[in-house]
Amino acid sequence: MKRILIFAMFLLVVQNVYAKMACDGTVYLELPDNWNGAYAVADGVKTAFSKSKEFPGWYELQVDDIGALTGPETREFFIDAKGKSDCENDRCITREAFDVENTPFKQGLGFSCSDIGGIKKELWIQENPDLSKADVPYFSTAAANVKYLRIFLPNNMKWRNSVPMIQEDGKPGIPLESDPDQCGWLFRRYIDEPVPDKVVIYRDDDENMEDVIGLNGNWEENATATPIPLKAYFEMFQSNELFFVADAGLADFTSPTMGWSRVFPNVDADCSYELAVVIYDTDASLHGAFTCAPDWYGNMDSNTIRYNACYYANAKYPITSDGKTVVPCVGVTQGMVSDTLIPDSMGHKKPTLTDVGRKCFGDKADEAFAAMFNSTPGVNEVSCYDLMFQHTSDGMWEFNSDNFQSPGTPVSGGFYPVEKMDVHYLMSEPLPAAESKRKAEGPTFFCADNSRDSKTPDGLRTIDPVEGVPISNLLCNGPGWDGGIDCSGLFVTGDEFSNNDVLTATGLEIQKAFDVSWAGDGWGWSCDYLKIPVGWQFYKEGTEVPVKRTSEGAYHQWVSGDSDSEILIEGGRNQHFCLESHAMFRYRKGAHFSFNADDDIWVYIDNKLAVDLGGMHISAPGYVDVDKFLGEKAAKDSVYDIDIFYCDRRTKMTNLRIKTNSMFFEPDIKLKVNIEKKSEGKEVYRLAYTKETSISCFSGSTIPMEGERLMNYLYSTAQNVNYFVLDSRSDTIVTVGEMRESKTYLNGGINLFNRTKPTIDKNKLGGINPGKYFLVAEVEGNTVNIPFNVLEDSSNAVKVQKLASPGFRIERFAPLSFTIILDESAANATRSYAVLDMLGKVVKNGKINTKGTSVQLSRTGSYIVKVDGSYQRIDVK
Repeated sequence: MKRILIFAMFLLVVQNVYAKMACDGTVYLELPDNWNGAYAVADGVKTAFSKSKEFPGWYELQVDDIGALTGPETREFFIDAKGKSDCENDRCITREAFDVENTPFKQGLGFSCSDIGGIKKELWIQENPDLSKADVPYFSTAAANVKYLRIFLPNNMKWRNSVPMIQEDGKPGIPLESDPDQCGWLFRRYIDEPVPDKVVIYRDDDENMEDVIGLNGNWEENATATPIPLKAYFEMFQSNELFFVADAGLADFTSPTMGWSRVFPNVDADCSYELAVVIYDTDASLHGAFTCAPDWYGNMDSNTIRYNACYYANAKYPITSDGKTVVPCVGVTQGMVSDTLIPDSMGHKKPTLTDVGRKCFGDKADEAFAAMFNSTPGVNEVSCYDLMFQHTSDGMWEFNSDNFQSPGTPVSGGFYPVEKMDVHYLMSEPLPAAESKRKAEGPTFFCADNSRDSKTPDGLRTIDPVEGVPISNLLCNGPGWDGGIDCSGLFVTGDEFSNNDVLTATGLEIQKAFDVSWAGDGWGWSCDYLKIPVGWQFYKEGTEVPVKRTSEGAYHQWVSGDSDSEILIEGGRNQHFCLESHAMFRYRKGAHFSFNADDDIWVYIDNKLAVDLGGMHISAPGYVDVDKFLGEKAAKDSVYDIDIFYCDRRTKMTNLRIKTNSMFFEPDIKLKVNIEKKSEGKEVYRLAYTKETSISCFSGSTIPMEGERLMNYLYSTAQNVNYFVLDSRSDTIVTVGEMRESKTYLNGGINLFNRTKPTIDKNKLGGINPGKYFLVAEVEGNTVNIPFNVLEDSSNAVKVQKLASPGFRIERFAPLSFTIILDESAANATRSYAVLDMLGKVVKNGKINTKGTSVQLSRTGSYIVKVDGSYQRIDVK
């Protein structure tokens, strides 16, 4: 018995020693910016971190000091800003959350002995270098080794309308990320991973990689661009951060580093643009098709929710006989408008009602509908407003009313373009009644899924792996998308997905289609706030007063006004309006549009209905797969019309979101060019000229003039299409005067016999040095560039390839140096040499009087060495 007791005591001692040894080591913490200190909390016991003397900016703590950990290995600790035991109303860090508040510690989410390791037994916890995972900590047995390649790509439409890709050591390309802090910059981040030896940059719509960007930026932009020796460059610059300005027009390509630096070069771009829209502002007291939703709460299961709380018997175009009659077409109603837009003689395009749509607008349906999108005295007030699109971190262009503060409103969220009259241009007689305000509520969000083992923890905000957009954008089928479900009759009250935590038939259909799960009924008002969208603002319930999420009574929506039926003097928003916009976009493969709106939204692409979300409903999604929608008609770089018609016809929320992947609306370009035919290096282009800008608030849309119509217009106005040629530095190579005749130029490479359909044959181009150029067309002061390359191996170009017997050879003997050696037969001849850069500029010249002549250059790059009439190319390193 005594032996057994002694043995048991021995085991207990060994177990305790082993437990202490298992948790021996150091925990290092990179303190979040808004923290003043930190504590490790284990079983309610807190232990303070102290500043590290060895690693500035870091805090550290010996594991032995976390007393509660010196037990079984299953023990865990959390990190709290103030040392509280449950992170209640405080800042904390767990395995799954970095710098969050009001998130109680949960079993299994803390750090434990098993996380401590490496030769020195360490655990390093820090902010995640991967910005897409900023809410999750990065932790390992060593501090993250992070290197950044930051790139400013050519600031032109071609690159801004695409997703830039990086190819590393010949592997499949991956998208570059947009820098959220520096407009126009993109980056590739390497976290604890080897840096590749060779990389090039290309566009996702450049399938054949014909316009690759390498070491020398866009002046060497072609399929044979010199790869970037990235690993060597990090070593050469002795920096973990490299900046590369790849735009020859903005970088200093005369410096030895040719656009590369280890400090920010103070170059940026304009990452926003404005899209003009025409607003037709009205009110329920003026137009009977505009209504107010009664109090939503308590009426979910009755038709009361479909009544009109602001019915006016004297309003024009009534759609019901009183305020307690069910309003027609509440919920998503498809098929209300015509499938095509046909411009009238003035080029104006408007949708028209179908028989389905006429049932939604009362006895004078067509007249009522026309009044929504036309200036109608006594019914609406017309103005012009600019939607501001921003370039997003995922490389897309977006207007999103969720984070937009309409001018004249006290808080952000929601779309109210005519809330403040001095920010838009009035285009009709004033109509004060149209500016009436109604009770309003701020936007909501789609729920995450807080289940611990969820495959889709972001819920309906989960990014679809194929389309690259949130699943919530793909829910509704329509003319431009068939990968979702039929949304007819949905988006009335927001309880269509689940009810009392039980999935409805619609919810089951969504789960089957997308394999996604969510909390509550899918909307922000029914789920907890563990995983809310980044930066979402909370308010004191029932008000517009911003508060912290942890404040008592905090709610994720603001509320303005307290009456559903009255015109408000205090609070509310100027709702009840329609808008239209007419623009163009340049097509690229893989293009798509996402729309979210309440209420009606109809979008036409190439004059065909692409998004069909008619009816009065809460924010509903529409999506267009442009490739599939246009089908065989889709042509690279061709320009297509996009026409948007939207109405806010029912209170209390007003939301609008438009997002597209790299397709830029072009409101200011009047002269455009499309590729009409392409084969074997020969490209025929077609000019399109719009006399008035296509989205003008003042003149409306005008049909582009092309071909014979453009020729007739130019003839009638005694004009012609002017042409000239620029190099990549915008220097004029061939002038307008030299290209006035309708004939061929540059050895037959440019054909201008039909001046509205210029042809470029790359097989014939010659007479100028190899490099990148632009054929510029000009009509009435409006220009458009057609890029082309003169290649080294062009049969008519200046010969830069190595000849069979050039009479000399080149040998390298030192960095930035080489030797020109004459052949035996010409050793005694007196010859001259010149070294040209790839734009044809002479950077060095002289005489060759001996068998070997050394040449020293100031910077690396590709050069052409000319000896008398013979050429060779050399890459100087």
